[in-house]
Amino acid sequence: MALAVRCLHTIGVRSRVSQALLDNLAVAWSTLDRARPREETGVPALMEALDTWMRWAMRIDEELVDALGPGYTAARCEHAGGLPIPGLRHAHELTERDGHPLGHLVTVNAGSPPLFFDAIWKRYEELPAPRNDPGAARAYREHLASRPARRPAAEVTTFLLTWAVDGPATRIDHDARSPRLIDR
Repeated sequence: MALAVRCLHTIGVRSRVSQALLDNLAVAWSTLDRARPREETGVPALMEALDTWMRWAMRIDEELVDALGPGYTAARCEHAGGLPIPGLRHAHELTERDGHPLGHLVTVNAGSPPLFFDAIWKRYEELPAPRNDPGAARAYREHLASRPARRPAAEVTTFLLTWAVDGPATRIDHDARSPRLIDR
């Protein structure tokens, strides 16, 4: 009699996006979160982690747009983790479509006090060849510009994974002292 091996962390999870894609986003986020080099020699790994995370986040966003349609795109405009996505899409298009290296979109410094190196999104005006998309420009300015890449990445990852698994069955409770997901 053969024993079936079951992976407990995926039992009962039904997603609008393949589990492999979700796993890739989660791993990319975890890698980015740990990519905090103390030495300048570790900066290329930080940049690679940010680039990989951004690619997976944009892939999941595209999948969710296809699967959930207008309800999802409207939710991006209402929830904290969805608000940076148009600005992130702008950054992604600058690297993917226009061929700019990610290093043209972020600065890397050792912080203050200099504990570890971190990537900071540049001001919108410093980006190469800005598009004439007012929504993307506003989202970039409000949610990415001059901020450490790690913070909006955490918010976007949470938003994407939540919508992939729960979709419109959850919403953000903005009335609570700290925003949290609640069932509808």
